Amino acid sequence: MNLGSLFEFPNSFQKRRENQKKIKEKREFSCKTSFRPNRFFYMVVIQKLITTTEIFDFFLVSIKKFWMTKNT
Repeated sequence: MNLGSLFEFPNSFQKRRENQKKIKEKREFSCKTSFRPNRFFYMVVIQKLITTTEIFDFFLVSIKKFWMTKNT
């Protein structure tokens, strides 16, 4: 029986626990961050909608001005 392998056996469990702890810390950090991918996506979509409505409103106003000046 090799005694060296017996002494290395508990260390593998200890390394596994350390890896699990690191993974858990990474998960906790990612849960706390404010810019999750889906939130960022929704933020971009909402900004695009706002910009589109502003452009559309500007277009409508410019058309009204055009017709008002043409009719007078």
